[in-house]
Amino acid sequence: MERASIATASNETVNAYVPVYSHIYTDGGKPVLLESTLVIRNTDPTHKINIHSIDYYNTNGEIIRQFISEGYELNAMSSAEYLVEKREVKGGAGANFFIRWSNPNNASDPIFEAVMIGSGHDKDISFTSRSPQ
Repeated sequence: MERASIATASNETVNAYVPVYSHIYTDGGKPVLLESTLVIRNTDPTHKINIHSIDYYNTNGEIIRQFISEGYELNAMSSAEYLVEKREVKGGAGANFFIRWSNPNNASDPIFEAVMIGSGHDKDISFTSRSPQ
């Protein structure tokens, strides 16, 4: 059975929201700084998708960084990654990536995932979050 894509075969732009954390709290409110990596995975074995913009927002909904200056094609079965270093603390616990993409070739839906890692207060922390589909 063929699965329908979220983005139909057109240049209609689709939005993806990925929660990300520049820090979390532990031990009664002590912040642990996290390094975050956004990974975009094209899951289609034959078709490209288009990535139009990748923006990083803070807890207050303010844009902190635009990761690309112009759109690009993401090849079949390939991935792209974008790093927010742990010294970048402006994002806060409610930060997010906002990705605009399109699917001109009726490709399978991509995966948008963030991986957060950090250590502090004698703890190593790692976890992931994904864009809701």
